Amino acid sequence: MKKGKDPEGYPGDEAVRKAFGQAVRQIRTELGLTRKEAAKLWQKEQEKGDSRIHFRALAIRLRATRTMRKMTRPQLAEAANVPVRLITAIERQKAKDVDMGDIIRLCLGMRYDVCEFIDDIHKLSLKLEAQSKL
Repeated sequence: MKKGKDPEGYPGDEAVRKAFGQAVRQIRTELGLTRKEAAKLWQKEQEKGDSRIHFRALAIRLRATRTMRKMTRPQLAEAANVPVRLITAIERQKAKDVDMGDIIRLCLGMRYDVCEFIDDIHKLSLKLEAQSKL
């Protein structure tokens, strides 16, 4: 990541990782699962799902939101404090691993609600998955 100031409202990578871990623990506890059982379920879901569909949904949603906000990739990179090459890789479905912190930075850079963005990606993934089965 380039040096610079993170977007306003970004709590920092460590806070994001900690909050994500706490959310996962809470869900696991509510479901009454051990760590081992939760890991098994996660692995099963990973094998079942087609991650290409999720990356495609992320690419489509990011480009559409960026375009709707009338932002170029360099403008978004500057606003979100992420490299332009990451935005390009995501939009071209070439990104191998996208960090949750980067998604949050991108949303804050576009002034787009993170939860809404994730929900949009999920809905689009379901739609793309249904279309691929036709």
